[in-house]
Amino acid sequence: MQVYRVLFPDVKADYLTVTMAINLLPTAVAAFMMIGIFAAMMSTATSVLLVIGQAVGRDFYSKTINKNASPEKEVLVTRIAIVVVAFICFAFNYVDPPEFLSVVLYLGLSGIGSCIGIPLFAAIVSKKSTKEGAIVSSIVGPIAYIIFNYVVGFNFWFAGLMAIVVAAICMVVISVFINKKNRALISNVAEAK
Repeated sequence: MQVYRVLFPDVKADYLTVTMAINLLPTAVAAFMMIGIFAAMMSTATSVLLVIGQAVGRDFYSKTINKNASPEKEVLVTRIAIVVVAFICFAFNYVDPPEFLSVVLYLGLSGIGSCIGIPLFAAIVSKKSTKEGAIVSSIVGPIAYIIFNYVVGFNFWFAGLMAIVVAAICMVVISVFINKKNRALISNVAEAK
């Protein structure tokens, strides 16, 4: 990044790759490079939209809201979710994109550890981890990141680490509580018999 800044000091960060390709590469190579970059972006965006749509339609709607939903209804909800998310993304493009994009990227990177990473790790490592613990840790982790980074003022890396720690604590505490509750319920049922 520093080299780019020396070569093109007045170019915005989002346009550095394009500017370098145009100025430093032959026209045909620059065109192929840009086509490759845009193809990768479109492929990734399509995949992300499909995953979000399926998560809303299948995991959220048909497994939580309407457990008797027909496949047609599930597909309809998935399509609506994809359109809504796409419109939200288009709307974000009209808000100062570079600054906003950096915030989204930071939240996304911290979310990998504090939202997704802890429940996945706990599910692999421990048979005592519970669904409730995973849900609580995946909600509390990103909230903790936002608080540590934007309210307390920690830097990105330390805020992400602290959010992971908070998410892990939530996972352990909730799972232990749920397991104790389940054991007590099983013992009460056994005594009643």
